Amino acid sequence: GKVIKPFGGEEVSVVKGFYEKDAESKAQEQSIIYYQNTYMPNTGVLYGAKEEFEVLVVADGTVEDVVADEVLGNVVTIKHTNNLITRYESLNEVNVMVGDTLKKGDGPHYEDCIYYGCNPEIEFVGDPTDEHGYGVYQKPIIEVANKFKSGMVDYTGHSLNDILSIVKKGIPVQIWASVNMQNTDICTNWIYKPTGEKINWICKLHSVVVIGYNKNKVFVSDSYTGKIESYNRKQLEKVYKLYGKRAIYYPN
Repeated sequence: GKVIKPFGGEEVSVVKGFYEKDAESKAQEQSIIYYQNTYMPNTGVLYGAKEEFEVLVVADGTVEDVVADEVLGNVVTIKHTNNLITRYESLNEVNVMVGDTLKKGDGPHYEDCIYYGCNPEIEFVGDPTDEHGYGVYQKPIIEVANKFKSGMVDYTGHSLNDILSIVKKGIPVQIWASVNMQNTDICTNWIYKPTGEKINWICKLHSVVVIGYNKNKVFVSDSYTGKIESYNRKQLEKVYKLYGKRAIYYPN
């Protein structure tokens, strides 16, 4: 994947470089750290600036660890492909959590008068930490979940009655729907550049976890409201179908 500089801003510079055993003695001297009466080689690269600057992840990866160290301050460890590990230390603020996957695609934008964007079947459309981010479908979620617990089932394409049969066994099922089960429709579209595929985006995308039901209502754990909500069964089914009957669950 693409590798970028680990910082944002033009005024950032290298304060102390990585200690290389084959480097000239002068370069080695400039890469020595002195701490508690001990000299030690610098095993990373120290960046600095007069003003506070943004620290960026150099490549797509998954947050493996976030710790507050007495000496190093806030430390974030990221695992990338090919077993590459990067660490970011002395951070003023940490805006990620363990398990966060940082792979995301471009939000809709114009290039040469053509509206491009990424594919929600593959990656999150836009920035998941930004209120203007769009969303993602079940496959990337399954990929993330299986890193922590294998066996998640892609139940996409099944009817609401099939979903409720699973729930009846005491197994919660996550489905894709709209915020508050509102009526919605395709509100925009763009081109996925790598394939030329047209992506139709249905607005108000949301996802809830179905945990119970009766004749007229379906009960869900709703992250949007932060509560257990009950929705009209027919309306929920209508919206569930609109988003492609997308569903996932872990079997007990």
